[in-house]
Amino acid sequence: PKAKANLPYPSRLQKEKLREKDDILAAKFMEIFRDLHFELSFADALVYMPKFAPMFKKLLNNKDKLIELTKTPLNENCSAVVL
Repeated sequence: PKAKANLPYPSRLQKEKLREKDDILAAKFMEIFRDLHFELSFADALVYMPKFAPMFKKLLNNKDKLIELTKTPLNENCSAVVL
């Protein structure tokens, strides 16, 4: 009779197979996700997200404040390099 080889850690092999299967499924999901296209206007998005509508309305009504928010003043404590 042939001797059956015993793996020292059989669960590791099972986990590796599951991981490979998960990687394949993740790749398929990303492929499907990349192919999705949504035709949705900004106004429709606001209708579907009513809790965000007041915030967007305030931002769009106060365009001056919106422009101010886009400008970030830097001081001597800023350690970031701005290009």
